[in-house]
Amino acid sequence: MRVRNYLARLFPELAYSFVTIIYLIMLHNLNKKLLAQNFENAFALLAFDGYIAIKYFVVAFIFFVLGCLLLWKNLHHIMQHEVTVEDMLISIIAFFMIALIIVLLIIFINNPILRAVLTVLAIGVCIYAAE
Repeated sequence: MRVRNYLARLFPELAYSFVTIIYLIMLHNLNKKLLAQNFENAFALLAFDGYIAIKYFVVAFIFFVLGCLLLWKNLHHIMQHEVTVEDMLISIIAFFMIALIIVLLIIFINNPILRAVLTVLAIGVCIYAAE
């Protein structure tokens, strides 16, 4: 009975982890494909294959926000509820699992997609400031 309760409470974290890990594998494959290309500039990278890099960036941002919300949920659960040692241990493990996935998201999206997005944004800001 306890295991069922823990699984029910951790369902959002488990679902997030499963879906995000699949996404990270797909992102890794896209990164390999992007790095194999020789793009002239950041705009070309972002426009590649129907702007797929931008789509992946948006999804990564959504996963980042959801992961932060799950981290907050676990901290809130520990701080606001009377928890057993087992419950606290499970919450801490879930917290670190989600934190690790968020770190992996940042690492995987950073090269080369985030760099291209930041480059395009910086150029856009410079052009806007010059006007």
